[in-house]
Amino acid sequence: MNNTLFSNDLVPNFTAIKEDDFLPALKATIENVQEKFKEIRDNPAAPTFENTVKPFDALYNDMDTVSLVFWHYYLNIRSENIQNMTGDFETLCNDATSEISQDSEMGARFAAVYDAKDTLGLDSQDLWFLENLKKSFERSGSLLAPEGQARINEIDNQMIIACNQFNKNSHAAQKQQAFLVTDESELAGVPEDKKASFRDAAKEAGHEKGWLFVPERLMVDELLAMAENQGFRRKMHEAMDLVGKVAPHDNAGLIKEIHGLRDERAKLLGYENYAQSSLAGTMAGSVPNVQNLFDQTMEPLLFAFESDMLTLQNWVDENKGPKMEPWDVQFYAARYRTEVLGYNDTELSQYLEVNSVMSGWLEHASKHMNMTFTKSDAYPVWNSEILVYDVKDNKTGKNSILYVDLFARPDSKEGGAWMSEIQNADASSGKLNITIMNMNLVKPEGNLPVLVSPGQVETFFHEGGHALNGLKGSEAKYSSARGTGNGSDYVEIHSMMSENWAFHPD
Repeated sequence: MNNTLFSNDLVPNFTAIKEDDFLPALKATIENVQEKFKEIRDNPAAPTFENTVKPFDALYNDMDTVSLVFWHYYLNIRSENIQNMTGDFETLCNDATSEISQDSEMGARFAAVYDAKDTLGLDSQDLWFLENLKKSFERSGSLLAPEGQARINEIDNQMIIACNQFNKNSHAAQKQQAFLVTDESELAGVPEDKKASFRDAAKEAGHEKGWLFVPERLMVDELLAMAENQGFRRKMHEAMDLVGKVAPHDNAGLIKEIHGLRDERAKLLGYENYAQSSLAGTMAGSVPNVQNLFDQTMEPLLFAFESDMLTLQNWVDENKGPKMEPWDVQFYAARYRTEVLGYNDTELSQYLEVNSVMSGWLEHASKHMNMTFTKSDAYPVWNSEILVYDVKDNKTGKNSILYVDLFARPDSKEGGAWMSEIQNADASSGKLNITIMNMNLVKPEGNLPVLVSPGQVETFFHEGGHALNGLKGSEAKYSSARGTGNGSDYVEIHSMMSENWAFHPD
């Protein structure tokens, strides 16, 4: 099959991949998966752990190879074409996996192995994989009657449509709530690099003059502490608050629909509600446990919050300031920290140039994780600003690749910060594990330095923790237990430890 996704390149060739090849590539890999599945299911030998359970670890590898690259395109290189094909892509994946998970003949073979698990001499990793596979089958509705399985599949496909529309609305709604500033005095206190990005956005939108502000969560949080003009702060706050609430990009109906579908699906699987099903397998375990934690923490948290707000409002009153509205709190809190506590985020940011932060994180990772990072220009990139590093785990000798995509591209890149995987290691082909770390920093005009806030440094280290997990993976026997392919409790401990390390290395 002549398809740009099926090259022999050890790294996806982002300069050669054709977007229209994604769906044909996925369909081809699904056919391969189905053939492998039939070999497992139709094996004439009696079912054993080795011939029935273990092959599932690698069953979806071909699909995963195409899927990881597709979702990388969706997050980092999104075009209208990619946006439009996400529904078909997800539906194909869902239908393929559901067909396998709900296969009655396969279910009987699996049950025979599972029922005999205590007599098979399985080690702890075998048992973990067996239990996880059983849970995966159950979540797909394998234990339900045919009509129940059919309804699960209908719900899943309805969810795909609804969630894709939700995402489309969310992206379009940010532009819908954008507003043009024509008087530069409104931007008092806004850093020059941010103003430059607003000016560029205005030009791209066809405005000869002015500054176009497009609400984005992390940027709004940052600028509310900086912007001196109360009117501008209010407009930012209200624009962010209205994202996804105004026709034609109103998500209220979709949220209700998605909640209803989730609740119905959970009840079909025997749970009391969606919250209970989502907590199954987590450390929290149940809704009452979560509620108990809220009950323990809410009263002292609210007391501390109200005390802080009273202290802040009293200080504002002493300085002849206004009665604070929601869009004023971060601004006056920043001034209080500066004038009373002697701390200033903006001044500290002068020492937090992005290349220095990157170097600091690499030094941290090298020192504490026994890894070597070597910058490389040998790999394909989708934008000239992308950084790439060859990574060696000095303990195991394993090699991997780290991509770093630091800067915002509002028309083609997801907002926020995240880590994801582009490629899983494959010893048979020589393909390496590829992890990517993403931020959405605003790049100023000219040669001005890119300064990051202390909060963004914490975010950098948070995503860096995920990246290290993805790069190092683990020596686990099963691929589904390696790297970030685990439950959220396990995955998030790496990032939370790392973000605390940023400012509290002790």
